[in-house]
Amino acid sequence: MTGLVTRCVVYRVDLDAVDPDVSRAVLSTWEKRRADRFLRQSDHDRWVNSHAVMRQILGEKLQVPPACVALASSAMGQPFLPGNQFYISLSRSGPQALIALSSDCPVGVDMETRPLPGCLGAVRDMILCASEVRALSHLSQDQQAIAFRRIWVRKEAILKATGLGLYHDPRGLDVGVDNLTTRAITHQGICYHLADLDLRETSCLAAATKIALIEIRDFAQPATRGSTRAVSVGHQS
Repeated sequence: MTGLVTRCVVYRVDLDAVDPDVSRAVLSTWEKRRADRFLRQSDHDRWVNSHAVMRQILGEKLQVPPACVALASSAMGQPFLPGNQFYISLSRSGPQALIALSSDCPVGVDMETRPLPGCLGAVRDMILCASEVRALSHLSQDQQAIAFRRIWVRKEAILKATGLGLYHDPRGLDVGVDNLTTRAITHQGICYHLADLDLRETSCLAAATKIALIEIRDFAQPATRGSTRAVSVGHQS
């Protein structure tokens, strides 16, 4: 295997900065069919661009053209490479995407750039554990909305890393509502390193992996790759 990644690398992608016509050319037949199910053109284009960028990143690591990457989709709709040459996770929200990559172990990433509905009521009761419900009850309504979104992406990231996604009851996870940017979460006997990548009120981003070091990079097209920057946000246990 070439291009080994010895940590979890998370790429932040501006999906509107990529040409969807160029992107579509590198997609497989199943990806094109999936993209064509979107009703809105912007949703179609952003989905196409996210998969094309993912193929570009993987192709660079595997030293093959993006169109030759043997990308598949799990039953939960998550992308993966058969044979586990690399572990990958993708999340999209509006014009932004996160793509997490590791050669060592499964990874999970999630992001929300828009308010989530139902901070209270039925949705809350399906997502939060008892301690999280108590913690939110002490916050103002605006603070609850921000905290709920933070909890949501943290849980999604961990459950993606487990391979279960929301098929597993998220109430079995306690990820906290505080502003700590890194923490270790033990779930079903396995320790996951969870990192909040962005805690601004306009967006919540989180990544989870068994690896303590999570590196963030801003994705750039090859012609401008020199502008890519990396920031390490590790949690050592």
